[in-house]
Amino acid sequence: SEKMTISSISSNTLTVSRGAGGTTAATHSNGASVLLFPIVDTKDNTKFLGTIVLMCVIDVYSRALLGYSIYLTKKKAEPADLIVQCLKHAFSIKQDNRWPIVNAMPCLVTDASSAATADSWRSIQNDYNVTVIITTSSTPQEKPFVESFNNTVRRMFLKFLMGYVGREKFRGQDIKLHDKVKDLACITLDAFIKEFEFFIHEVYHKNPHSGLAGRAPI
Repeated sequence: SEKMTISSISSNTLTVSRGAGGTTAATHSNGASVLLFPIVDTKDNTKFLGTIVLMCVIDVYSRALLGYSIYLTKKKAEPADLIVQCLKHAFSIKQDNRWPIVNAMPCLVTDASSAATADSWRSIQNDYNVTVIITTSSTPQEKPFVESFNNTVRRMFLKFLMGYVGREKFRGQDIKLHDKVKDLACITLDAFIKEFEFFIHEVYHKNPHSGLAGRAPI
């Protein structure tokens, strides 16, 4: 897939720069569909805030994303309340009605991270009446649905973002990422959130899912 940067729009005519975000310019047939993402204003990138830690909670039955939380860090760290914020977002009444309404969550499966074992997380389990199952460390096969979702996000969304450098681990093997992550930063947090939510609502939730016999999550 090719990514383009739109510099101007006049009626139905778009002026674009080809091959943005490290993609390759390609030949497109007449009538080919185009996915539009918000334009990133690189002038706002005056300070490096860190890399993004993204936590998501999905519904296994529908595969829909129920909520997420984001943390910016300059270290390999995950705050203890990240999973709490993720759950709060899932249960919150959102102004955007494209989000699923969550009234109950009988069971939640998560990995053995510091966030899942924090005191703040234990207290909120009682508030929402959630039974938590913590999987064994380094066993992604014990939570295959969210692992599949994470791979979909990487394959269909993240790899097309400018500045994305990939994973630090792949199939258990360490990968040395670019040493100058700070120099590659070129997107604001607000722009990332807008693009991520656009992808979820307009692409992921509306596309046929192989695990649902071709039905879309929403």
